[in-house]
Amino acid sequence: MGQALNKLQYRHIKDATSEIVTYIDDRRKGVIRSLSTRWKSFNRQCMGGIEPNTIYTIAGISGSGKSSFANSLETDLFDLNPNENFVVLSFNFEMLASRQVGRKLSYKMKKTTSELYHGNVDSEALNDDEFKTLVTNAEKIKQYPIYYVDCPGTVEEIRATIIDFYSKPEIRGK
Repeated sequence: MGQALNKLQYRHIKDATSEIVTYIDDRRKGVIRSLSTRWKSFNRQCMGGIEPNTIYTIAGISGSGKSSFANSLETDLFDLNPNENFVVLSFNFEMLASRQVGRKLSYKMKKTTSELYHGNVDSEALNDDEFKTLVTNAEKIKQYPIYYVDCPGTVEEIRATIIDFYSKPEIRGK
């Protein structure tokens, strides 16, 4: 008894041509817009910024700044595109979501994460006013429609997670 073969789908070039013409027209008319980032050269290379409904993979050697880049990017998308309606699903396989938020607070506070996490060991700890500012920034960050996946998974688990996430009306309606 042989294994059932799953065939890949194919389509004629006329369908792909119609699809790209519609896409170009929608971009031209502003129906499809990219989300701006703080990096002008990045925006230029990516057709104006990050395009919604697109999966981006950030790769590099350990310690090269991938998490920092992604963290800045996802926060900037909301800060620089306040009139756009979108959500972010972020897979964090190297750093827990709470630590990602710590980096966001670090950026907003213009302090290193070390300074934020220092504790009450000595005079380097946050004072009461700085902590109040941190809490205010945290309340703003809580409002971002960002969802994190902290646990690594198989390709199929990641795929199923994306499909499940996208299918939720309460998320898609944001």
